Amino acid sequence: MKITKALFYNLSFLLLIGCQQAPEESASDAGYAPETYEEQYAEAQNQEEPQSKTIPEVETIEVTEPKTIDRKLIKNGRIGFQTDDLDHTYQNILKVVKQYNAYISSDENHNNYGELRHEIMVRIPSKDFDKFVETIGKGVEKFDYREIITQDITAEYLDVEARIKTKKEMENRYLAILQKARNVTEMLEIERQLGEVRGEIESMEGRLRFLKNQVSFSTLSISFYKNIAYQDDSFWTRLGDSFHNGWDNLLVFIIGIVHLWPFLILIGFGIWGFRRFRKKAKI
Repeated sequence: MKITKALFYNLSFLLLIGCQQAPEESASDAGYAPETYEEQYAEAQNQEEPQSKTIPEVETIEVTEPKTIDRKLIKNGRIGFQTDDLDHTYQNILKVVKQYNAYISSDENHNNYGELRHEIMVRIPSKDFDKFVETIGKGVEKFDYREIITQDITAEYLDVEARIKTKKEMENRYLAILQKARNVTEMLEIERQLGEVRGEIESMEGRLRFLKNQVSFSTLSISFYKNIAYQDDSFWTRLGDSFHNGWDNLLVFIIGIVHLWPFLILIGFGIWGFRRFRKKAKI
């Protein structure tokens, strides 16, 4: 009887423990069960269509174009041609000079044997240089020569500008130091160095002004001429020229003697004194 009760209690205890563990095992075996339809549908969609991997955005880099340098160019040229009418050609050149706001820096005429030549030096705004040359060349059948030379001075121009900037910064530093000078000796030394820097600045600024002028205005040398018949002089013409030249030479000789009158007087007195000396010696 006692054995039967003890066995009954043991079976009841084991049965109770088994009932408590059974739900936990079934839950772990079955996994998580969604409670609603929407949750089940969403879970199914996630299982059927796995999330696509997001592609990281590529960082865009802005590429800036290099800054173009304003080239500093000096243009010079010379042209030469023959014309049938010097005055008409000259007046036409003056019109073109006025049209392009240029100016004439030199104007020369030459009268040679068998040729009349006119030479003009023109300064033209650089932006209109090519158009000016093209306009002058209209109507010219043939150029004896036509040369255009372009010189790039960009490096020198930028170098002078940079040196001026550096020297001015140095000048400002000297001025600041001058305010802190403690005695006259220091002031005089700083002012001496300040004067040298200012002299260099003025020299470089003068060079920069010259370069700016050369870049702003181009130079064109224009030479045009007209051939004329050369006539040999006749005998009588040459004879008359000889008399004329002889007379001119005589006048030049007389004028030369007049220039020497003090020496002639001295020579005269010397001869007179020498003769008197010889007469006394004979006596």
